[in-house]
Amino acid sequence: MDKPPPEDFLLPPEGLNSLQKKVNIGQFQDLEEGRIPTPIPHRVKTGSIGKESITFTTSKKTLSFPWDDVEFIVLGVLQEAIADCEPPKYWGQRIVRKIFTGNFEKKEQKKEYRDTQLLDIYVKGEDSPYRIDPSTINYRGFLDTPGYISSKNFHDLFCRIAARSFKARLNPNAVLFFTNKKEGMIKHNTVYDFELETQIQRQNLNNFIPAPELGVKEADKQEAS
Repeated sequence: MDKPPPEDFLLPPEGLNSLQKKVNIGQFQDLEEGRIPTPIPHRVKTGSIGKESITFTTSKKTLSFPWDDVEFIVLGVLQEAIADCEPPKYWGQRIVRKIFTGNFEKKEQKKEYRDTQLLDIYVKGEDSPYRIDPSTINYRGFLDTPGYISSKNFHDLFCRIAARSFKARLNPNAVLFFTNKKEGMIKHNTVYDFELETQIQRQNLNNFIPAPELGVKEADKQEAS
């Protein structure tokens, strides 16, 4: 941030739904000074999909919500730099050059990135999302016959949820994910950037595409319990 934040910058911005009306600091991320707090997500371990409701199981409790209560389905893509990819041969060449010429020229390095997807489900009356992380979720509760490919399981789960959430809106990444146009997805460098953008989007839900308009089908064609 180039300019120092205003004195009230730690408070949720005006109009952020119930965030502005009911600020309970225990419900928000403990962030560094000068940042707007964002709700702490409920991390989903497993759950189930029924005809009338969806059930989420976290480390603390199990809760069920009618499909009509699902209001926002958000797909986040985090881009993380994991390594500087320089072929080992260049290190050897530089060492030899250093020995004979005294010049230890550093070759320009390439960065390697890894994308991580998160699926946040927002329900009416709650500030915090129910977060599905494909690296930790147990699909067996949600899918009758999960496969061995995690990315396909994640896509199937997304389709099952979106297909039944008749009143939910989808963020742009979720739309692109369903239409298989992943190259156009917005990527964030930090979870905080993703969460802050989502909080702003929640105040303008009518600007986003309703799930039924996409004609999302349940990819695995399973019957819900």
